[in-house]
Amino acid sequence: MNTQTLTSNEALAVTPTNPTTQPLTSLVKTALWALVLLLAPPFILSVFFGVYYGAQQGENVNADAFNTWFNTTPILLTLTLLSVFLLLPLLIKATPAKTWSERFNFWALKPVKRNHAITWLFIGLLYWAITSFIGLALNLPTENFMLEVKAAANSLPMLALVLTTICLVAPISEEVIFRGWLFSKIAQTKLGGTGAIVISSLAFTLVHAQYQQLSTLVMVFALGLLLSWVRYKSNNISYTILMHMLFNGLAMASLFLF
Repeated sequence: MNTQTLTSNEALAVTPTNPTTQPLTSLVKTALWALVLLLAPPFILSVFFGVYYGAQQGENVNADAFNTWFNTTPILLTLTLLSVFLLLPLLIKATPAKTWSERFNFWALKPVKRNHAITWLFIGLLYWAITSFIGLALNLPTENFMLEVKAAANSLPMLALVLTTICLVAPISEEVIFRGWLFSKIAQTKLGGTGAIVISSLAFTLVHAQYQQLSTLVMVFALGLLLSWVRYKSNNISYTILMHMLFNGLAMASLFLF
């Protein structure tokens, strides 16, 4: 199988206006921006959710009841879905570009070539098969979060919310943040492509704190490394988005069918 392989300089020159290496001190600014991108949207929405809950409950509202309601699967999925609308303007602000063409180039969001897509999707399918076999061989239990998602999908609207959020919205937003923006920012420092692969994969793993088993987090980190490697080799996160959608879709199919 043929893959789209770039030279190191081509893979790292992700912005047309500033392809030169940035000092390591820029990592501090990048880390602060990453925290803003990941924490600000859910925090802002949690405030609005709190106001809504208080208005609904009136004098009966209390912190414990709100926390219980807020941490239910439907609310968390809705929070994830709505966060995208707050994330986009922040991501635009954090990206060193003035036009949409430059932003897409910095995020490595480019058109898909069918033969390359087939290759990368096959690799993603192979990864899913290997990790699934390991899980069965080691008799690893299903994560509580996944069981809660399955229990929450007890109606057609809830099933639609689950599939839209997990199989569509999350793969796109996470790939744009981690393999797009964050990868490009780190790759332009002296850490280069290798540092971008490792750090973006670690950050990707940390945001999946809903998983409680170490084995699951190890597999998430391995998936992050695979997707970051694909990003490096192809210089196109459209392929990592497709792979992420495939993996999440297969995980949902396995959850609901078996």
